[in-house]
Amino acid sequence: MGEIGIRFYPSNWLYNAGVIGFLKVLERCGENAEALLNNDGSMIIRHFPELSQIFDNWDELTLEKLSSAKKKVSYKNKKGGTQKYYYANQTEKSISERIQKLINKDCKDKKTMMKGNISFMCSFCGGKISNIKISKLSTLSQGFSNVLLTAEKTFPNSYWNNRADVFICPKCEFILLCHHIPLIRVTKEREIFINAPSFKIMWYLNKFAEKVLSKSKQYELRKILALSLMEFAQKVSMTLGAWSMMNIDMIVKQGTKIDYFSLPYELSCILLQKEIANLISETNEPFILENILKGNFSYLLNLLHRIMRYSVTGSNALDDEYLSVLKNRDSFSLKRLSKILPELYVKINSAVNKEVTI
Repeated sequence: MGEIGIRFYPSNWLYNAGVIGFLKVLERCGENAEALLNNDGSMIIRHFPELSQIFDNWDELTLEKLSSAKKKVSYKNKKGGTQKYYYANQTEKSISERIQKLINKDCKDKKTMMKGNISFMCSFCGGKISNIKISKLSTLSQGFSNVLLTAEKTFPNSYWNNRADVFICPKCEFILLCHHIPLIRVTKEREIFINAPSFKIMWYLNKFAEKVLSKSKQYELRKILALSLMEFAQKVSMTLGAWSMMNIDMIVKQGTKIDYFSLPYELSCILLQKEIANLISETNEPFILENILKGNFSYLLNLLHRIMRYSVTGSNALDDEYLSVLKNRDSFSLKRLSKILPELYVKINSAVNKEVTI
């Protein structure tokens, strides 16, 4: 392993997904992925596994992510015939060359070098691409996803001077070939990725979202995001600033279409408070979380009132519109819930008022 240091900073969602995907490749290679993540949102890699190890593990993850019952997708030993693959027209050789550009910062393709001061800016990391022929620049095309992108000659109006104007530096080429890896499948056609202004936040939120969906594929998007935020608050020792909270969103990929989904800032602030997240989890009642996500915080007090009335009158919980929707309606569970609800309401109300004051 060569001692090389490359620092990555968050950019657009495609690049961010690529970095998280590459992190998963490194984890598969045996690296401690979480140790590479910094609290300032960046990620730094000081040494890389061998090129062949990176390729083999990338290909294994690609096989797992992109294969179907009818078609196995692997670039191992491929010299052609990949026109209809997700990364169109890529081969083991072309992918390995892109890995080499990433792991060797001194790697230069002498055939593409030219005299002069012409330079371009990478559209993803913002790095400068200098002394390279325009014809040799990597641009965003079907080679980086035949689902999300088009061939350069297909839509000439999308390009500057009949060329793609979204340039990719050598360091980012392989990173973009990893963006499919962290996408989490929700349905046959729908995949999601939680984007944020920090790789550390993204790493954990997507990890938790995958855990949520492993339990049920029926959750709606806002509940997946909410449960992921709560898990983050409970398990990750990290304070999020207002900027981070406001810029957490879910990328929803459905075929060739990309949509964005996010929770209101107020809700994100509430769910990311560890004490509140713990209390919501302790209730073990999905309907309580649903009402919190609707912003119906007064429901907590109304529910408490119904529980207290039930305990006094001894009426049937099934006959009450509030109690009948609860998962646990036995006396012990209701008594336990009555102790949690007041504290939960006070903490939520305090968090909301604090945000209003700010």
